[in-house]
Amino acid sequence: VVDAATHPSAFALDGGGDAMANAVAAARRPFDLEREAPIRFTLVPETEGSALFLMTAHHIVLDEPSVGLLLDDLSEAYGAGGNLLDTTASTYGAFAACEADHLRHGGESARAVWR
Repeated sequence: VVDAATHPSAFALDGGGDAMANAVAAARRPFDLEREAPIRFTLVPETEGSALFLMTAHHIVLDEPSVGLLLDDLSEAYGAGGNLLDTTASTYGAFAACEADHLRHGGESARAVWR
């Protein structure tokens, strides 16, 4: 996680003090896969003592079903006060079951991408 307040030049923030404009600018910055990881976590200052948490991922890192699983995990961790030890660990079996369910219920468009 990089704090945009202390490294603004790394994110080309041009929204002045507008946190949402700065988050959009950071999210639109293209990935240079030869020089950086295909996922970025950024803290964009909002007000004194608060910030927006921005996760930007290249499509090679997250597909549609994975985004939902990740958001569920983040939400669960947030609800547990950030204590990940109190959350139920996901298993590969749970992921595979979710994928199979997705394909059974309208996953033809996802399946067509890989044909």
